[in-house]
Amino acid sequence: MRAVIWGAAIAALAAGAALAQDIAWKTVSLDGGFTIDVPQIVGEHYKPEAPAPKDVLMYFLVSAGDPGSMSCQLRRQPYTADFTRQTLAAGLALGKAGEFCKIAGDAIHDWQLGSSEASTTDGVQAGTCLSAYNDSSQQAQGRVVTMKVVAGKQNIYQLLCISEFDDKDGAVTAYATRWSAVVTKLQESLHLPAEEKTP
Repeated sequence: MRAVIWGAAIAALAAGAALAQDIAWKTVSLDGGFTIDVPQIVGEHYKPEAPAPKDVLMYFLVSAGDPGSMSCQLRRQPYTADFTRQTLAAGLALGKAGEFCKIAGDAIHDWQLGSSEASTTDGVQAGTCLSAYNDSSQQAQGRVVTMKVVAGKQNIYQLLCISEFDDKDGAVTAYATRWSAVVTKLQESLHLPAEEKTP
């Protein structure tokens, strides 16, 4: 079943790329010197407002009607004595970003990991992952979660996007046909400030 679901999603990626080209984008600057491209339609609503936690640098929600909606946020978290930059970077280099896309809970059902890959951002070790599941506590139960994790020099950065639809299979199809290319553009457009890059 997993191969069938993700195979159908991959087959629809070309359509998703075409739809993403219809979206107008703008490059914005975030707190701390980051830049990222966001859909123009969100206006200034990518800026976190109270009571958003201080670690949230960006947040927006977009809707596409029948293909459902997608929300994205960029978070900054400090390293700890138990979870250092070296630990994170080593795990991401081995393709272990999938740990960040694990979702659990009493209402979570049929969770599947779709991908977990190593990548870089501005020469800094990073990783991406994608998973899908049903959340019975929500009206639109299907969810696809994507995450880009960056091992910055001083902090951990997580670019999280959640797209939703009626059920998991529908969410996977909607992600492939509408959101995949949008998420890819977001992930590729993220640029770090100088102090977060490895010298």
